[in-house]
Amino acid sequence: MSRTDQPFSVAYSLSRLLPADPCAVFAAWTTATGLAAWLGPEEYDVPSGRAVMDARAGGTWGLVMVAPDGSESRLGGKVREVDHPRRLVLTTGDPANTAGDTASVVTLQLVSAGDGTSMHFHQAGVNTSSEHAEQARQGWLHFFDRLERHLRST
Repeated sequence: MSRTDQPFSVAYSLSRLLPADPCAVFAAWTTATGLAAWLGPEEYDVPSGRAVMDARAGGTWGLVMVAPDGSESRLGGKVREVDHPRRLVLTTGDPANTAGDTASVVTLQLVSAGDGTSMHFHQAGVNTSSEHAEQARQGWLHFFDRLERHLRST
């Protein structure tokens, strides 16, 4: 393998203080209805039955996000590790990717913080560019705004 053929990896971390206990935050990540409520762009919808989450090591997760024009985007992966309600490790990417590469690995850690939860999110992407990683980071920041609103409303 030449130097240019080496996999390129980009990683970043985000933290957010959320207005719910770790069990509620964990449920928002590890249930299909929880994911459907917040994961995806604001203007997209995840119709009932279009999200799945098998929250156990080796399980799969995924959802179909429907844009206002009716077009669909899919996101999903495999669950690698579950330590309720403290830690979740999963892969994430486009399920239609036939190259067999994992798009990225997400590690989520939750720590009780007073009346809320400190959420620590780390994403390491394989075979991605710095620009794509920055777009993903911005997307997750938006999704976490939605997660915070979801937790406040439940």
